[in-house]
Amino acid sequence: DLEYLDVYETNPDYLNIFIIVMENSNLHSPEYLEVALPQFCKAMSKLPVTALARLSKLWSTYSLPHIRRMMETFQQLITFTVVSNEYDTENLVNDDETVVAATQCLKIVFYASILGGDVDVEHNEEDEDDEEFDELTLHELLGEERL
Repeated sequence: DLEYLDVYETNPDYLNIFIIVMENSNLHSPEYLEVALPQFCKAMSKLPVTALARLSKLWSTYSLPHIRRMMETFQQLITFTVVSNEYDTENLVNDDETVVAATQCLKIVFYASILGGDVDVEHNEEDEDDEEFDELTLHELLGEERL
């Protein structure tokens, strides 16, 4: 439906479906893993970048346990799919639509975790630069002169 119609473009509220579905804490159960969640991931992966950015921005406001649960749901789908199927040189994991779609969904959750994370202000780049000068380079260890 999303591939042929610009559903999101005509109705931005369409994004609410994805938000509501991800609130279901039972998505990791076998009933969802086999049919519903793969289809959900395929639909979500077909959303335009602007919609995915909005999802990521919204999910970044969620608590860490909530983001972790979403991440684990997509990871479990990937694991379930890989374990349930046989892959070889003809049938690659990278060609599996479910794995690809779930990975794309996982990427959105990853972006949400980055957006929602705290910046490490304790880290100082000057300290890192000083450490580099204290260490010998490979050329110095080998006794070679730098060009």
